[in-house]
Amino acid sequence: MTPEVLTFLLSVLFLFAIIGLISWLTKLMKWWRYLYYLRAYVPAPPRHWLLGNLTDADPDVFVENAIKFQIQYPDLFVLFFGPSLPRVEITHPESRKVLLKSAEPKSSFYYYLLDWIGDGLVLSSGRKWLRHRRMLTPSFHFDILKFYIPVMNEVTNTL
Repeated sequence: MTPEVLTFLLSVLFLFAIIGLISWLTKLMKWWRYLYYLRAYVPAPPRHWLLGNLTDADPDVFVENAIKFQIQYPDLFVLFFGPSLPRVEITHPESRKVLLKSAEPKSSFYYYLLDWIGDGLVLSSGRKWLRHRRMLTPSFHFDILKFYIPVMNEVTNTL
């Protein structure tokens, strides 16, 4: 290889590296801006600067903490798993209803489960989601489920 060709290839490689670095930094800045707004406008329980709320996820006190947070923050709150991985918890029933009735595309996290749970009601959106929802809704009508209440109570009591 001649020195001119080698210089050209290294220049192109350097240019792609700079473009990739700028792209990555832009995404990182957007993510930190998102975290800033979450921390500023969504209530959150106290957290460790590095672990976030992982100390509240101790299996021995997890349920008690979840109940405490739902009472303390009746609409929504955010938990941080580590310094930069947020999870927004929606606790108000009306807010959950709006979210669950929405046919908006789901988080990209769910698509890791695609091979396991398939492209059904959880992962679909738009017309496909609406069709699946209309098929399933009659199955969960109260008149149908009320016959299962004694069985559910019995199983709950044994647990």
